[in-house]
Amino acid sequence: MKKFSKLIAALAAGVMISALSSVAVFAGNVLVTYVLPDRIVPMVVPQGTNMTYCGPTDVNYKGYAFCGWSAPLANVQKDTIAYAMYLPIGTEAQSVDVCNAYHHLPTGVLSYSTATPVTIPEATRKLQGPFTMMDRPGVTLTAQQTVQLNPMGVPGKTCVVKWYNGSTGELWKADVVAYGASLPAPQTPCIDGLEFVGWDGTWTNITYDHDIIACYYKRKHIRYKCGKCGDYFDEKWIRSTDSYSASTESISLSSHNHGTDRHWEFKEDDGINVTATVYFD
Repeated sequence: MKKFSKLIAALAAGVMISALSSVAVFAGNVLVTYVLPDRIVPMVVPQGTNMTYCGPTDVNYKGYAFCGWSAPLANVQKDTIAYAMYLPIGTEAQSVDVCNAYHHLPTGVLSYSTATPVTIPEATRKLQGPFTMMDRPGVTLTAQQTVQLNPMGVPGKTCVVKWYNGSTGELWKADVVAYGASLPAPQTPCIDGLEFVGWDGTWTNITYDHDIIACYYKRKHIRYKCGKCGDYFDEKWIRSTDSYSASTESISLSSHNHGTDRHWEFKEDDGINVTATVYFD
């Protein structure tokens, strides 16, 4: 009788274990954050949800074509940030990654997001095709290699940092670094006619693929001319957003003071050069 009781208990335990194993285990929730140029859209969904076609639908912006999201969204297993990817619309097939369009830079600063198909060099326009996983840190790719490979890091192992000239959108190079590593601080990239403002992006404690953009102010070259004798007596560079009239305040007229009353006239010759002529009454 005792043996029979033990057998029943064992069978009951087995049925209970079998029943417990068949009970569905529900996954937790994950946060999917969609980042667009003008807003952020967070969505909390069950783990494992296919979010490929569930994001915001009003994603179109004048001058750009929406090309998808920067992160895989099928079977989402963890919190994910997906940046909207755009291509400048031009007369030929464009494939330029402008995912940094969401960056908000100071007024007057040039950035990759403000570049046009006309100003973006040919090599950068051809940045297209499937991403190539880069699993070896310490690699520096030239612009041409980056265009050909369009590399991306291996999650949790490596990250890819692409460097851009913010004045033209030109791709300079790409660095493949170990997850969490840092790159040396870059040198100041000087370009004639532009004033370097700083870098948009980080090169320390790198934990995700991203772009770093050299930002510039446009500059104007002002030449100062005497309206009486025609001589040029001074020159200076100012930011294109600065007032022309304010730029005359520090100009010395001791050698060209042909009268007590005077007025200035500014003539913009092109996008860079401005002639400021002083007339004496």
